[in-house]
Amino acid sequence: MATCGAAQNAARSARIGSLNSIHSSSVDAALAEGLRGLGWIERKNLSIERRVFSGDAECLVKSAVELVALNVEVIVAEATASTQAAKAATSSIPIVFAATGDPVGQGFVASLAHPGGNLTGTSFDAGPEIPTKQLQLVIETVPRVSRVAVLSNPTSPFIRTYWQFLQDAASTLRVRLHSEQVKESKDFVPAFDAIAREHADALIVLSDAFIVYDHARSLIIPVPAGGRGMPAVELYPRG
Repeated sequence: MATCGAAQNAARSARIGSLNSIHSSSVDAALAEGLRGLGWIERKNLSIERRVFSGDAECLVKSAVELVALNVEVIVAEATASTQAAKAATSSIPIVFAATGDPVGQGFVASLAHPGGNLTGTSFDAGPEIPTKQLQLVIETVPRVSRVAVLSNPTSPFIRTYWQFLQDAASTLRVRLHSEQVKESKDFVPAFDAIAREHADALIVLSDAFIVYDHARSLIIPVPAGGRGMPAVELYPRG
């Protein structure tokens, strides 16, 4: 027997927009499954306008404007950059973000408890205090840690704030930080090589959409001098 919600949905159709930095079958599948549970089935009573901008900022802006022009009922923005573009393109169409960093600090929502405006969604962290907690965890669990490597994507809008919080915490906790940055898949290998040369005791990964979804992140984290594995802290464990 169809639920009340499913019966209502069968009587109408909807069109939503999906704005992603990369094509991900797992993200598509998760979105489709969640909507199906609410009675919305693609090509039956639902159409999804997908836009993938592949790191191209100009393409991203155009894609967000296109979705607004199509008068979609909702825009699902996969990450921080796409959320910013969607927010700039419309103040009336509801925007649901799926994986942003520091949504309050970036002005997406007024507060976590009361988002306000036309944006809501989920964040992979609550704010820049999270990396500080990661550093504290490293110090508590790694004996005699003195040097911690930090891997990040410098193009992420929130990384500068997170890095400043980490630097302040490192000064208080008396550890040194070594920063390595990755903007493309080819950057991972030299970054890990540099981390190994620096003899870091542990690694903190400041996750964003690129680092989370890029296949290159499945590379093995280097083994530093001494022959032991390098402890790593990140929000999304590697498969």
